[in-house]
Amino acid sequence: MAVSLGVAALLLVACGQSNDGSGTDPAQDGGLFDERIGAEIEDATANGASADQLALLERARGEGEVTIETARQARRAYAECATAAGVEVTFDETTRPDGWVSWVTIVDGSGAANTEQIARDCERREALWVIVLYSTQPATEQATADYLDQQAPVLRSCLEEAGFQPEPDATGMELAILTTRADDPVMRETGVMCLQQIGIDGF
Repeated sequence: MAVSLGVAALLLVACGQSNDGSGTDPAQDGGLFDERIGAEIEDATANGASADQLALLERARGEGEVTIETARQARRAYAECATAAGVEVTFDETTRPDGWVSWVTIVDGSGAANTEQIARDCERREALWVIVLYSTQPATEQATADYLDQQAPVLRSCLEEAGFQPEPDATGMELAILTTRADDPVMRETGVMCLQQIGIDGF
């Protein structure tokens, strides 16, 4: 079983969390992160996170971000937890176009009936809050917004060549959101093609 949010999905999580389509104000990153991680630690504590995962979250609070090293450590603990229960969990790591990292998670329990439940339980206990915060923290959202702004001319040209007319002042983030209009099949197909042109695939 392979599980992946996909590069595009991760980018669009950040798109959905941006209020104005322009990314996070760097001056506010610290305050936003402190607020987020405080809530995540509270939620993790109440919902079964291990002491090790809570320690990683506390480390991230001290460092002001969830680093890739912290995220990898959480995933290693997740895999070790699953291995101890007879389930193999491996990760296919990909560096996203915006410079951040995403993972495809591969679970192999040799047909055991409770394989998926074991994997979910271990992920929750050892990694869930760390890896979600890594992918949605202000620094990640800013990197995504910056990358999409750099690629805005490519997205705009692709959409216009397909017959769509984006707003002239649309940001890269807004253009990316436009490409995912699920209520318009033509736009949807075009959007996938346009996102692929800037290295975003797997949506």
